[in-house]
Amino acid sequence: MIKSSAQREGSHVLLVEDHKLNQAVARHFLEHCGVQVTIANNGSEAVAAVKNQLFDLVLMDLQMPELNGYQAVAEIRKDNQYKDLPIIALTAHAMEGEQERCLAAGMNDYLTKPFALADLKQILIKWIVPSISNSQAEIQVNLEKLVEQLGKESAMVPLDAVIRLVPERLDKLTDALRTNDREMAKQQAHGLKGSLNVYGSSQLSKLLYRIEDGDYMDSEADGIISSLENELGLALKLAQKMRDSLNTSS
Repeated sequence: MIKSSAQREGSHVLLVEDHKLNQAVARHFLEHCGVQVTIANNGSEAVAAVKNQLFDLVLMDLQMPELNGYQAVAEIRKDNQYKDLPIIALTAHAMEGEQERCLAAGMNDYLTKPFALADLKQILIKWIVPSISNSQAEIQVNLEKLVEQLGKESAMVPLDAVIRLVPERLDKLTDALRTNDREMAKQQAHGLKGSLNVYGSSQLSKLLYRIEDGDYMDSEADGIISSLENELGLALKLAQKMRDSLNTSS
């Protein structure tokens, strides 16, 4: 199995793209995410690069000279040591069936160009687990998507609500867990899950689902409370930071 460079500082991504402007934009986004970038200008260079360096992920354009993306992936997947290397298709085609064709060709996922920074971050979070996938990065992406979808002014409403209501709900939930009041814990977990559904972390969501379903032992309460306080504290901190940023820019 191919070794992961995620154990080193930062992660290493191979960007396979023949268009110079697209290279520059994608490199800027990747470096903004703290990722080391190597560029291959076509499929042939990509195959050679994969064989000579360690990468955590490959972003593969489909339409290129010499070897196109499909052909390059086929060459890479011939070597079993690269079977777990995440390869993400980059295409300008949003046609029905294109994603299925990419997956059938041996790619792991799909990004349609032009893509937003938030979309790229989601891919990194999903596929470069050790170095990028953490609650802070995940929550930050979700907050950015919230603002992008609602606009700055409208996004202030749910942010204000979370900042105002979540601390009280957390206090009630932790009290219920400490006193083994499962019915109250279930109610508060359900309320928090609804409040944070848009931009909480997946780890927080899992914790709240466990509590709501009663899928824990009383002896686990202290550990669950500690995890909740960490995850919710982070969510509140980032929500407040985003709100302050929106206030400053308005």
